[in-house]
Amino acid sequence: MGDQEFCDRLLGAFPKQAELWMTQITGAAAAGNADQLRSAAHGLKGTAANLSAGEVRRLATEIESLARDGNVVIATGLLDALRVEVDHCVKAVHDVAPAAASMTRQGVN
Repeated sequence: MGDQEFCDRLLGAFPKQAELWMTQITGAAAAGNADQLRSAAHGLKGTAANLSAGEVRRLATEIESLARDGNVVIATGLLDALRVEVDHCVKAVHDVAPAAASMTRQGVN
C-alpha cells in the first residue's frame, strides 16, 4: 500500500469511526456509566490523534479524565462542544478528501 492509499484509507475511516465513538460516548453519558464513557472517549481520542484533530483529541481527553474521576455530569457538559468539533472534522475530511470519504460510504474500509 502506497502513502497516498494509506492516507486515503485513514481519512476515509475517520467519519465512520468518529460516529461510532460518539454514539458510545453519548449513550454512556446518558446512562451515567463512567467506565464506558471513559473507554469510548479514549477510543475517540486515538481516532482523532491519527488525523491530528487537536480539538477533538483535547475534548475527548478531558471527557476521559472526568469520567475516570466519576464526574459524568461535568463530562456530559462537554458533549455539545465535542459534537461540533467532530462534525467540523468530518466535513473537513469530505471537503479535502472526497475520494477517501466516498470509500467509507461505499464500505471499502
